[in-house]
Amino acid sequence: MIVLRNLLAVATAVVVSVPAIWMLSTALKGPDEIFAQPLSLIPRPPRWENFGEVWTVVPLARYLVNSFFIASAITGLEVTFGILAAYAFVRLPLPGGRALFALFVATLFLPGQVIVIPNFVLMRLIGWVDSYPGLIVPPACTAFTTYYLGQQFRIFPREIELAARVDGCDPLRALGLVVLPALRPALVAIVVLAFVAQWNAFFWPLVMTSSESLRTITLGLRYLADSVGPRYHLVMAGSTLATLPPLFIFLLAQRHVRINVLGVGLR
Repeated sequence: MIVLRNLLAVATAVVVSVPAIWMLSTALKGPDEIFAQPLSLIPRPPRWENFGEVWTVVPLARYLVNSFFIASAITGLEVTFGILAAYAFVRLPLPGGRALFALFVATLFLPGQVIVIPNFVLMRLIGWVDSYPGLIVPPACTAFTTYYLGQQFRIFPREIELAARVDGCDPLRALGLVVLPALRPALVAIVVLAFVAQWNAFFWPLVMTSSESLRTITLGLRYLADSVGPRYHLVMAGSTLATLPPLFIFLLAQRHVRINVLGVGLR
């Protein structure tokens, strides 16, 4: 059984890795080699200068900095709001708290496109269109983070919190000094998931931005494809560079995170 599971894991890893390997291979090829027959996975010779050329075609550094700043800000706000809201729903005696929490979680079933127009109208009314606040604030409030952390708080022993309260901690100090350190793997997991989701976000930045100085890396790659036309090796070089920051963050966080077999939780 263990051998079969390992073989399945290796096969899944190979299938998932094929697009990334082909992207890197194309990024190292010349324009005439990409569609040459027969197709070859190994560039001969590798053209590392493609990665330098892509920086000169579009302001890729600006796009990367924008994406990192926006994704980091959204992740910080999302996790902060999620911690406070989840703790309030689970631990504090709120009137109608169960019904309110159920209504809150029900927003997960709404397609993201449904709330784009109301959010855009609100951002236009307060003058945040084509600005960093407009890109950051609306995506920072999500029900998934609150729901996920709420489940973590539910399984955390209440007796430990009560002991901290007896020792003089108020609810916020008990949350910060006792509960959150014990739930660090869950927090790391939700930070990684939130950051990667915002790094890959495309539709909301497309709606909210019109100036090049605010473009994220996902929009930048779209404009890169329009700029270079059929020079797909440059598009793949830019895409390869765009995968490095979230990959680096995941590698830093993976020792804190273990995904269980059912994918229900990370701990």
